[in-house]
Amino acid sequence: MTQPTLHIPMAFTDISGVPAQRFEIPGMGTLYGEGVVLHGNFGSVHLDEGFFLAFHALGRAMFSLEDIEISENGATGQGWQLELNDGYELQQEWPWEWSNLIVVRSFSEN
Repeated sequence: MTQPTLHIPMAFTDISGVPAQRFEIPGMGTLYGEGVVLHGNFGSVHLDEGFFLAFHALGRAMFSLEDIEISENGATGQGWQLELNDGYELQQEWPWEWSNLIVVRSFSEN
């Protein structure tokens, strides 16, 4: 897993599909291979190539940000596509350029 990464909270999520490969990493989590979709309140991430880490200790799913393209309603990375539901957005975890991106609930000023 290269840094930085995309972090998605794992609360209220489920994984569908059959991963090409699946590895348990003791004390950390599960590494899922291509062929799965992570669904949740935030939207969904389709993994077509590579892996993502379900990091149980942090309660986050982590995806590589290599070759990322951000759009209005999601992002595309190397081997994955993120589709965000209304009310969710991407934010940088820290205020510098080389930082993790996280999916967060957005709040409008109405």
